[in-house]
Amino acid sequence: MTDEPDDLSDQPPLVQALLLARYTLVIHSGMRAVSEGETWKLDFASQIAEIDAALQTAGIDTTKPMFAPVKW
Repeated sequence: MTDEPDDLSDQPPLVQALLLARYTLVIHSGMRAVSEGETWKLDFASQIAEIDAALQTAGIDTTKPMFAPVKW
C-alpha cells in the first residue's frame, strides 16, 4: 500500500462517482446546519459506511487518500 492519493481518472465511471460521493459526504459530515432558527450537526456516517462497503466489494481501498475533486 502506498500513501500516494488515488487519481479518480484512473477508475471506471461508477467507481469515480462513488468516490466523489464519499469525498463529499466525508467533507460535510460533522458540519452544523441552520434552518428556521434550528441548528443541528450533519451526520453521514451510515451513508459513508454503505459507500465504503460497496467500494471494498469492488476491490477499492477506501483507506487511501484521494485527490480533491478540483476542476481546473
